Amino acid sequence: MSISAEVIQNWLVAISLAVTTIVTIVIQIRTNINNQKEFLDKQLIELQRMSFYDPFVEDEKFTKEWIEYKAKYKNGTISDNEKGQFLKYDVYTEMLFNFLKMSCKVYKKEEDLLNYVDFKSWLRNHSECWKNPLQEHSNRDVYGKAICNMVDDWLK
Repeated sequence: MSISAEVIQNWLVAISLAVTTIVTIVIQIRTNINNQKEFLDKQLIELQRMSFYDPFVEDEKFTKEWIEYKAKYKNGTISDNEKGQFLKYDVYTEMLFNFLKMSCKVYKKEEDLLNYVDFKSWLRNHSECWKNPLQEHSNRDVYGKAICNMVDDWLK
């Protein structure tokens, strides 16, 4: 039984198309991952920039007073200066927690995530804000059970 040249040619074309498709998909996946990592790096730089220009957002004395600032904000007794700092800090921590969520999508394993950024140490300074968000229960609603459980374990 002999195979005709046309059949062989059709098989070669099909194999060539399959290999080209697979290579293209692999390249697209790698490019997408690299783009995501580049975006994360830019987000990290922005968070660092914010903490450089407004160092109180990483000042342990300030971050430990989150509950008091939150109470003052809620009951309307917060001064204008405190309100400005409080709201900047709220935005900063929201960006930080969103950065964590985006990083988790790229770095699937906790070990890889922590090798990228030492979130465990970084988030400990913001534990009061994490445990007592401005909008009650918003962390679980926004970040999901898996991320919340991981952060809660880090804060123990």
